[in-house]
Amino acid sequence: MVRKHWACPDCVRSAQVSGTYAADLLNGPEDLHLEVKRYKSLGQLQKWMDQAVSDAKKDETPVLLMRGDGNKWIVAVQMEECRSMVSALMRVFRDQYRKDVE
Repeated sequence: MVRKHWACPDCVRSAQVSGTYAADLLNGPEDLHLEVKRYKSLGQLQKWMDQAVSDAKKDETPVLLMRGDGNKWIVAVQMEECRSMVSALMRVFRDQYRKDVE
């Protein structure tokens, strides 16, 4: 999925046991540490993402923002929606930069 949706044709899963020395995916996007988790069920997280998907309008990208008490915010987006989320954020940042420069 990373190869296809993030244009990283050389991305491979690392062979590690403890998870201490390297990212789970090697040769991925520069400056990103990719940690991969796969479970049979994601429980409440999947329910929240399903709600974001069903509530989003046709031209909107569903993004889930969540935070446990006392923890930092986490962003979740479906892999195939990453590019559209990044594009939307780049438009926001570009527009904000233009306002700051004026």
